[in-house]
Amino acid sequence: MRPTLSRVLSIFAITTAIAGGASDVFAQTLQLNKTLERKFPEDYCPLDTNFLGTFVTDTGIIRLTFKTRDDDGTNLKGGIVTVAFNQKLDDISIIEAAEFAANSVENSAGCYFDGPPFAPVYTGSLVNNPKVPFYEPFSPVTSACPWDLSDGAAIQNGELIFTGGSVDGFSTTSVVISGLTPGTSYVIHGNWSANGFLLPDQCGPEQACLEVTVEDLEEGCTTLPVRETTWGAVKALYQN
Repeated sequence: MRPTLSRVLSIFAITTAIAGGASDVFAQTLQLNKTLERKFPEDYCPLDTNFLGTFVTDTGIIRLTFKTRDDDGTNLKGGIVTVAFNQKLDDISIIEAAEFAANSVENSAGCYFDGPPFAPVYTGSLVNNPKVPFYEPFSPVTSACPWDLSDGAAIQNGELIFTGGSVDGFSTTSVVISGLTPGTSYVIHGNWSANGFLLPDQCGPEQACLEVTVEDLEEGCTTLPVRETTWGAVKALYQN
């Protein structure tokens, strides 16, 4: 018997409800909350992993969130949001703290100009390394869970960029990461690019600052069969 349209719609509604329920993750514990203040030079510099410090997870599943200002303050009252500082992120990784400490060197380019010591750079392998449970090069996108690109962020040309568009003058993006070992100390590493900012001063409108948070979750993202039913909507958020 050929299914009726109403039956098809009912099945779709049920599937959507299941997908929505499976994707609801519950934040348990705020494990890390630090704000990086961007200093010279412009363009790419490593995230200051030592300043961010270490975190642990009690569940093995986390939500990693990046938040930054996307408006310089001059147009916010008029309702026009501008993309401030052309900020980008790349090569985001979660690395065991002991592994990072044993395989990192100071940035030879002198990023941030407040060393020594300067911001460290990881020299080990980010791929197929059991001590690096998460690595996102953005080209291609390798995360098992989709990045949340609904609040002023996009993935373009192998980079995560902050595009603006948030009503409160900030852009936020996050990703759910599974497979971490509870009780193990981890660090966050990667590269951060910004341009046209002033030296930091309490992260005002003319300074580029990046808030980084890690929350423990009870559940990961949706399972593969459910993700396939909604992948079209997720894929639409990605831009070439």
